[in-house]
Amino acid sequence: MSDTNDNRTLQAHYATQVTSDLDRNVKEQEDVESQLSILESKLDQLKQDQKLLIIVRNAVSAANGSMDLQKDSGELDGNANRTAFSKKRETIVSNNSPQTLPQLVLHQLARRSADLVSAADVTQAVQESNPQRSTNVVLVRNALEALVARGTVARTKRQRYVYYSLRT
Repeated sequence: MSDTNDNRTLQAHYATQVTSDLDRNVKEQEDVESQLSILESKLDQLKQDQKLLIIVRNAVSAANGSMDLQKDSGELDGNANRTAFSKKRETIVSNNSPQTLPQLVLHQLARRSADLVSAADVTQAVQESNPQRSTNVVLVRNALEALVARGTVARTKRQRYVYYSLRT
């Protein structure tokens, strides 16, 4: 009878251990699925960033003829920096067919040169230049903030107002 009690105790122990392992496995699967979702989202964002960077690189290259503005140290001097900014702005302004909202926003900021511009002003300019496109201040502000996060646009806060400009 002692063997029967030992077998039951052992079976109960195994059942408890298997249940615990199964619960841990399910939780780990949920964690991995969550991480996978986050990584897929990050990959999509990186692909969008790559497309925008390729567009900007091509615009700078087209305006510049080449990418030889950098010195050996990798930094630009004051005149070259202004020249690069000016050529970048001219290229963005001369681009006749921007497709995405961030491209339209960049186009409008480049047309205004170094001026500080509010999201409402950019929205109005985008609506005037593209009346067929449905835009609002929230969409433009989100596009501006995405460009700020990418380092393409600079944000300036004055009191409770926020202004944007093309980063030099």
